[in-house]
Amino acid sequence: MGWLMLFGPPVAILLLIDLLVFRAPPRWRALPGPRSRRRSLVPDPFDTLHVQLRLALLAAEIQRLQGDRLVFAKAHRVRAAQSAYDALLIEACRLAGIEPRGGTGPEDREREELELASRGWFW
Repeated sequence: MGWLMLFGPPVAILLLIDLLVFRAPPRWRALPGPRSRRRSLVPDPFDTLHVQLRLALLAAEIQRLQGDRLVFAKAHRVRAAQSAYDALLIEACRLAGIEPRGGTGPEDREREELELASRGWFW
């Protein structure tokens, strides 16, 4: 019983320090707004870079598929790549703070791409 009294408090203190100091910060951190008590969410910049990279890869894939005449099931592959591109555009709009229309038409896609480009996104 004496060993528990000897080693118990230091172990508890070390566990408390580990919980408070050495834990990784969350992927989203809340920052207070300038005039209100509401908090805005700031996205992780690495998430932004990942989405930009995926958008660039999908855009190149769509262009490659549309230019290739000998690809098997071309229409299906183009639709699948276009659906993935549209989903990533919606994710990019969410990260940039833009309200996406959610449509999959070329007008909606172009509007979202222009909004993202005006906010400094590139792919």
